[in-house]
Amino acid sequence: MSNLTLQPKEIRQHSVGNDRFLIVRSATRYIWVVSDSGERIRVEGGDRLDISPFKKINVENPHHLVVTVEYQFTRRDLKPSGSGTAATETKAPQEFATAPHITIARGEKALLVPANGLRVEVLIQNISQVEGEAMIGDVNVAPDVGLPVMGNRRNPAGLTINGSGDLWAYNNSETPVTLAVMEVRQ
Repeated sequence: MSNLTLQPKEIRQHSVGNDRFLIVRSATRYIWVVSDSGERIRVEGGDRLDISPFKKINVENPHHLVVTVEYQFTRRDLKPSGSGTAATETKAPQEFATAPHITIARGEKALLVPANGLRVEVLIQNISQVEGEAMIGDVNVAPDVGLPVMGNRRNPAGLTINGSGDLWAYNNSETPVTLAVMEVRQ
């Protein structure tokens, strides 16, 4: 058996040779196996894939996280033994975290949420008194850098961002903008 560590968005090519099956013993996340004819097949831990029709395959990590795969190429049609130990995991419920609304003066920027490894996503709504535009992004957010969220209390505009890094906002309006922020944490 071999281990493969794929960096985010990494693609690795493998020659099939005389092997007939790819057995994925375990994987931290699913991966894509792309045949030499371009067929994309989603594969995860416990899967067995007939690769005999292919000469080469590409193994792709579609995630923004590192993926580790324990795999085996074989000529034999191995079946799962079923003798492995089953592990159960109890997951804690997700938690919602809200904070007071954040008002940002014209031409200024503010930290909306600091980095938090437990955060799954953050929801942002522009609830300004008058229509205004906020640019959302990293610490370099500016008038021409970031994702625009234009709205007001009557017509709020929203944005949901998956991730755990710092998130900043820049007021790209002539008047103050007010943002409502809620985090979803694991």
